[in-house]
Amino acid sequence: MEVLFLTSGVYPHYRGGVSTWADNLINKLTDFSFTIVSVVSNPHVELVYEIPSNVKNIFTIPLWGSERPEEYNKTSMLEIIRRASKSNEKSIEHGFSPYYAQFLRQCILGGDDPSSLAFSLYKMHEFFEKHDFYRTMRSESVWNTFREVIVDNIILSKINLYQAINIARTLERYLKVLTFSPPKTDVSHLCIAGVAGIIGVIAKLKHGT
Repeated sequence: MEVLFLTSGVYPHYRGGVSTWADNLINKLTDFSFTIVSVVSNPHVELVYEIPSNVKNIFTIPLWGSERPEEYNKTSMLEIIRRASKSNEKSIEHGFSPYYAQFLRQCILGGDDPSSLAFSLYKMHEFFEKHDFYRTMRSESVWNTFREVIVDNIILSKINLYQAINIARTLERYLKVLTFSPPKTDVSHLCIAGVAGIIGVIAKLKHGT
């Protein structure tokens, strides 16, 4: 059995209780094959555990310390240029912004419709497979969409511009995980609550994991 093992701020780059549990689990399930996706604070972290032979791959996704996902996901320069050329305001407005708005509304509502939330995440992931993340998230269309959703909410409409920009920037950091394309596995396992779980949602909708 192949397992997509999703971690955030723990194994195999940080020590702690959850990391110790994860290390024991992987080392003892010798008949299982693991692909580890580790969401980390910055791109300069190092492995702090000895990795067993049943771990096929380790992918790291730093949320801070880099602006562009291509800095760590090994996308070719030709593909970066191709994606950038497709990322104009029109393509973003029609292919990304509606799902970004859907995602924002679900966040405000606390994810009261999980299927709607999952669908919006998956459609944004699909968009990032062919378009530039940086250009998309810094586009006028995305900012206008964010502003419209915020203004439409009776509570969030009271925040000032500084607070709004900080929220938008924070969301951009977390949505970096949508640029990762999970491999097909038999099962995905999230070992700690966090944004790494989004990758499990994508794997479910993409591969039926």
